[in-house]
Amino acid sequence: MRCRTCDYSLWNLPSRTCPECGSPFLPSDFEFVPNSVRFCCPHCGQDYYGTGLKGHLVPDAFACVRCGAPVRMDEMILSPTAGVDEGRTRAQLMPWLDRSNRGFIKGWFGTVGMVLAKPGILAATLPDGPVVGPALGFAFVTLTLYGLVSVALPAVFMLWSLPRTAFFPIALIAIPVAISIVLLVWSLIAHGILLMTGTTAKGFSRTLECLCYASAAAVLLAIPCLGTYLAVVAWIWCAISAAIMLATAQKVSGLRAACAAVLPPLLVTAAIVAWITLVFIPRVSRTIASIPAYIAIAQAPVATGKVGAALRSYAAANNGSAPPHSIALLADKYVFLPDVYLSGSPATPAEGTVAGIDVTFISSASPSERTTAVRRAAALLPPGTVAHRLGDMVFVYHGIDISPASTADPGLWLVICSPSPAASPPPAPPSPQSQPGTAVAPTVSVGTLGNGMASIPVTNWPAALAQQNALRAAAGLPPIPDPATVK
Repeated sequence: MRCRTCDYSLWNLPSRTCPECGSPFLPSDFEFVPNSVRFCCPHCGQDYYGTGLKGHLVPDAFACVRCGAPVRMDEMILSPTAGVDEGRTRAQLMPWLDRSNRGFIKGWFGTVGMVLAKPGILAATLPDGPVVGPALGFAFVTLTLYGLVSVALPAVFMLWSLPRTAFFPIALIAIPVAISIVLLVWSLIAHGILLMTGTTAKGFSRTLECLCYASAAAVLLAIPCLGTYLAVVAWIWCAISAAIMLATAQKVSGLRAACAAVLPPLLVTAAIVAWITLVFIPRVSRTIASIPAYIAIAQAPVATGKVGAALRSYAAANNGSAPPHSIALLADKYVFLPDVYLSGSPATPAEGTVAGIDVTFISSASPSERTTAVRRAAALLPPGTVAHRLGDMVFVYHGIDISPASTADPGLWLVICSPSPAASPPPAPPSPQSQPGTAVAPTVSVGTLGNGMASIPVTNWPAALAQQNALRAAAGLPPIPDPATVK
């Protein structure tokens, strides 16, 4: 029995005002467990025990059996019955703390029900002294059950598919640790807000207890397969229950309690949103943007060899003549768009247009349209052309006999894979054989007349180009310019 204004103990007092704050009180204002409170005659000290439903005397006015003086219940001096703890005198006990009488299941369901429907009354039933251990245990049991019900079907699959020796120890350690950290941080911030806005009736332990029990309001998490998607709504309910409990347990205003309970989740949510916006999304965007470049690097050697073979096949099918323009390889379907544009599409609209022709659709045009397109493209190549570009390929076969009967040096280059100047230089991909954090040295792929393909490290590229131009000079061919300058 404690003062409802200042929480001062009112046992063994002959007066009917609180000695701490002066607030009046009457024993009939309180409810007790039957036979848990001793009512003593104010004249002679004779003991009586409340047997009524509210633990009150029946009747509440009579003549004392020892001294014969008339007495009324509200005049008597009250104290807990010998051997009964003060907390056991309350008419309504905290269900979770009364598991020894109710049983585990009834204690858990009773506490969850009070958190959902009567959080203020639940807070009023908390023991006077802090009991943090059971509160943390309740939160752990509750949130673990909610989570297991929510992911019941995926959990069954995981239990059978993951190595059990690794899964169970990790789960048994990670779940309670995560729950404890979340509740501890939430409680620290909430109690800090309460202290910054005024005084509290109890210390940090009582705030932690309230938030642990308020976690039962996250019942939406227990909806099978959908619980994780309702996490935000579930924690709003938790915050509301926590605010009501804090207002009662810490004897603070509803506004202070609401700020203490709601601000921490809002701060965490804001931090998560900021991290997603400022860190995660840009990182994912950069990764997605680099995918075409990585694909191009991986495909370059294969595509270069394929284009070189297509040039020789074209010559074999056209009486030893090289294509008048590389667009003829697309028009006659010797190669396809991804073989030339390694990123899958032209870097810019201009890159995908040759002589006013959209190369994307040239292979599906009619035969006459394809013939006209190749003729128009070839007419744009000036006399003495050494190299021309189509997508990521620079063709340098001009002047070389590429017919099957050719006697030219097989080491002569026909095509060079060099990313279009309109595209960003691709990054070097990570090497499967290298240590984490290292990268493969970028290379340049070339297709040769001798039905071969070579990958030349960029560091060796100037020397390789000079050597190729020396070979071309011996064959009476002009030198190849830097492929990156060919547009």
